[in-house]
Amino acid sequence: MNIAIIGSGSWGVALSIYLAKQKHNVKIWSFAEDERDLINILFK
Repeated sequence: MNIAIIGSGSWGVALSIYLAKQKHNVKIWSFAEDERDLINILFK
């Protein structure tokens, strides 16, 4: 399942990690583009 998380704060990242470990395809949206890209690349 494809899931988008809006917000890259502590809850958004925690939820994203949890969902990714459950084999979901997760993308994080963040106002800061460099932060968003780093998170999305590291947790691919």
